[in-house]
Amino acid sequence: MSNKLKEIDHVLKNLLQGLNHDADTVPDLKFVLNIITQINQQQESIGHQIDEIVQSYQILGEHHFEYPQTERILMNTLSSRLEELVEQSRIVQHRLKPIRERFREIIQYDIDLFQRMIDELVEKFDNYGPYRIENDLDQIFLLVKQYEKDIDKIEQRKIEIINMMKLFHMSLISYPNLIRVQKEINGLNILFNLYEEFKRNKKLWSNILWSELHINDLIVNVDLFIKNFRRLSPNIKTTIVGHSVEKYLADFRSSLPIMVDLKNEALRERHWQQIIQETNIDIDLANSILTLENIFQMNLHQYHDTIQSILQTAMKELQIEKNLNDIQQQWDTMRFQIHKHYRHATGTNFQQERGFIITGVDDILQALEDSILLLNSIVSSRFVGIYLSQVEQWIQILSLISDVIKLWAIVQQKWMYLENIFIGSNLQFGEDAKRFDTADKLYRKIMLETSRNSLVKDVCMHPGRYDELKSILMLIEKIQKNLNEYLNTKRQLFPRFYFLSDDELLSIIGSLNPNHIQGYLQKLFDNIAALNFVQYDKLTAFKHKQVDELIHFNSSDENSIYAIAMISLENEEMLFLNPIECNGKVEIWMLNIEKEMKYSNRWLTKEAIFYYRFKQNRLEWMRKYIGMVVLAVNQLWSTWEIEEYVYLLWKNDV
Repeated sequence: MSNKLKEIDHVLKNLLQGLNHDADTVPDLKFVLNIITQINQQQESIGHQIDEIVQSYQILGEHHFEYPQTERILMNTLSSRLEELVEQSRIVQHRLKPIRERFREIIQYDIDLFQRMIDELVEKFDNYGPYRIENDLDQIFLLVKQYEKDIDKIEQRKIEIINMMKLFHMSLISYPNLIRVQKEINGLNILFNLYEEFKRNKKLWSNILWSELHINDLIVNVDLFIKNFRRLSPNIKTTIVGHSVEKYLADFRSSLPIMVDLKNEALRERHWQQIIQETNIDIDLANSILTLENIFQMNLHQYHDTIQSILQTAMKELQIEKNLNDIQQQWDTMRFQIHKHYRHATGTNFQQERGFIITGVDDILQALEDSILLLNSIVSSRFVGIYLSQVEQWIQILSLISDVIKLWAIVQQKWMYLENIFIGSNLQFGEDAKRFDTADKLYRKIMLETSRNSLVKDVCMHPGRYDELKSILMLIEKIQKNLNEYLNTKRQLFPRFYFLSDDELLSIIGSLNPNHIQGYLQKLFDNIAALNFVQYDKLTAFKHKQVDELIHFNSSDENSIYAIAMISLENEEMLFLNPIECNGKVEIWMLNIEKEMKYSNRWLTKEAIFYYRFKQNRLEWMRKYIGMVVLAVNQLWSTWEIEEYVYLLWKNDV
């Protein structure tokens, strides 16, 4: 509390001292007027503080708290001293009124002088300011800084003038021209800051080694500056200086595409030599201290069209190079799909391992076709140049691989077909069997080698591979020709064999079991589902159902198999009058069966005609014979009966 008391005492003393200050000059008058203003402003606040101090000391007294007598005296005088101070300020203010009027004239002179100062600055700015300088941003912004200093001085003077006007209760004056210039200077400063920051970055970029330059990062940074410029207020960026800054940024940005071109991976040593030759500029890319600034100093943008033309050629050549690398990568790693090959023994579940076969040939041939088409398109390109010999070599390689694979697929298909005929078959082909044995050994040898190294290129480019496959194919085709002639002789003996394919016919010929033909009977004959075969040791004589008599047959082979009947799709059975021995050549006994079919059918038909309604009614007669015989005989007898009836009508006997 004692400190607060002393603080109020000090304030009152200072205010009183300032109030008694001389006012002979404008600064002195200004000082005294400020003191009067402070007294008027602080009177109420100081009064409240004095009341709080008095109340505090009263409370201390009520509680018998002892404090110095000097403080008591000082406390009791505070209120009166404040009143005297306020009264004294009024007296001084009244006394200074004539002096204030005299100094108002002086202040007005200063105001007029300040206005002329502003007018001179504005006129100078408009006529000789930054907007009057063209294409020299450094000079423009140097001048901006000078004007900025001048405006700072004027602004300080303006504050002084306004304060004096307030003291002397004069009407405040606005300065719109000064405000306009200040706004324009602020806008120019924004442009200056952007310009200066870009220059600093440009200097850093210029020192980057050409070998370490990441041109795309540089473009991103430059574009960021351009984006920041475009975000500026239209009042700033549309000024003359704004257009100059924009052009400065755009010019630098437009110089970068040539750097992008020069940094393109497609450019090789030969292209750089071509650039040096056509631009007459020595570009030593091997120089380890070559910087971006050195490249800028070469003014290569002047040769943009020339460099662009060379780059386009380089990029086309690079694409060719990549395509060739892709082709090489593809065919250096492309492999055949190799699988073990098993032959199923006829009529059993036994599988015989027969080496290896290739699969997935169609996919490889499609890939070959795509690669060859690509190479042919490269050959027709005017940019093939130095790659021509390499392209032609690949065309030869892939064409040979394609020929080998196509031939290989044909050989494998025919080999697998003949394998089923010659391996494990009962057919005897003599010389053709030897030929197939030779072809089989050669092909299986090739497949064994392929299983060890299945790379398509290595296998197909093996010396003499095409000739090996060609020789195997010639052997196979010779075998097939002889085989076709052999089958034709069989078909000529039994023409119904023409209804069967070669494979089906070979299957029948190669089987020792007559029952094997059962599956093909419907192709050989209409409506015949099966033949009924019996062995000699199970049947020495059988009773014919239709003629009710015994038919005997003899054979020198007790294991002989006989065809004794044919069965229709309706499951009707027609017994042969003469069982046919089915041993030996199939075409012979099938021809005999065909003859017996006709003979037995004719015999049964005649028998049915004879016994038609003989000692039996028609229903009993129908049950005795098969359907086709009944139908034929019915038609015959119906025809006879109609003719007989017509004849009797003609004779008038009916």
